[in-house]
Amino acid sequence: MRLRDFILNFVRPNTLIRLWYPNPYDSGHTMAGIMDIEHQIIKDLNYSELEVIGVTDILVDDNYPEAVNIVVKRMTLDKVREIKINSLISERV
Repeated sequence: MRLRDFILNFVRPNTLIRLWYPNPYDSGHTMAGIMDIEHQIIKDLNYSELEVIGVTDILVDDNYPEAVNIVVKRMTLDKVREIKINSLISERV
């Protein structure tokens, strides 16, 4: 399921979300570089099209330990290009 659809169906408004990629070398996770409110993540094409793998509990020692941790699959370079091209085309129309 795409992250956008997952958030719209299962996440309540104004929920803080932290995105993670599975670490290919062990059973851990690597932060995807974003932590934001759900409606901001939906707007961001770089993240909203990612495939959701699941939800997990990851202890993070920062100012927002209560954020929902969603694990997503890394996007292929071809998929990134396709999304960027489609967004450029839709902006011109």
